[in-house]
Amino acid sequence: MTTLELPIGGMDCAACARKAQRALLKVQGVQKAEVLLNAEKAVVETDLTVASMDALRAAIEKVGFTVPAARSAEIEAPLAAQSSALQRQLFTILGVLFGVILFIVVAGEGLGLIDEVTERVPWWIGTAIVVAFGYTIFADVIRSALRGDEPHPDVGRRGCGTCHRTMGHCRRRGVLHAGRRVRRALH
Repeated sequence: MTTLELPIGGMDCAACARKAQRALLKVQGVQKAEVLLNAEKAVVETDLTVASMDALRAAIEKVGFTVPAARSAEIEAPLAAQSSALQRQLFTILGVLFGVILFIVVAGEGLGLIDEVTERVPWWIGTAIVVAFGYTIFADVIRSALRGDEPHPDVGRRGCGTCHRTMGHCRRRGVLHAGRRVRRALH
């Protein structure tokens, strides 16, 4: 038995993955096939003396998907190393930036710098900064309110923590929600 990773292109949903998996399992010599939608590949356990790569490729192409040709190792290895180095640098920069911002906020609060900044920065500049960085959240909340939809569970008040309901009865935990307060149901 040999385990192969077969790239598959053109899959959009779980039904596509199941379709590709059924096609691979129909190929004679395939013992096990697992199609990974997000990775766009299939992990196939097969006997290569019975099932050839061409048979696997033909089965996938027959159901409407593509099997892209694998890149050569000399192209993939430098790209992977370069990507890994870039990722490390990016995470390092973000970690240092987050640490500096956190230090400034904590030290600034302790030394009274936050109060000094709020006294010196005009209210309209502070409001403009909040609106600029929070625009997407504000727009979603306003859009939901105008449509009469319930707000997203991550926005606004929290209910019992399990179902995020703020009003009404929670079936999961048997509690009555009343705004921010949560009372146990009396039965």
